[in-house]
Amino acid sequence: SVLTDFVVHEAELADTHSYDEWLALWNQAEALYFVPYGEDDEPGLTVAVIRDDYFRMCERINRLESGQAHTQEPKSTLSRVLGRPVCGSLDDGRYLVQAKFVGVEVRHRARHDPFG
Repeated sequence: SVLTDFVVHEAELADTHSYDEWLALWNQAEALYFVPYGEDDEPGLTVAVIRDDYFRMCERINRLESGQAHTQEPKSTLSRVLGRPVCGSLDDGRYLVQAKFVGVEVRHRARHDPFG
């Protein structure tokens, strides 16, 4: 489906550090990138690993691209392994897509590591 293809494409852009293309996927007025912590997935009531609106997504990307996110110099190799996305529609005409995933990050040793 188109929604499943979107989720796979979004993960691929994030994994390849294609930040501008990734950000272009989101609606500025309604974007919510939400990763819940635990079983309860109610965005307004749950502590979340990530709960970014469009502005916060832009801030995060600007920090990554600025060179100030020293933990990402050099960039990590990333891979999201997605479970089968489940797509549904909400009463107001929007869609909800959920997928379990395993995120893998491989850190490379910094080229100029002063400690080793």
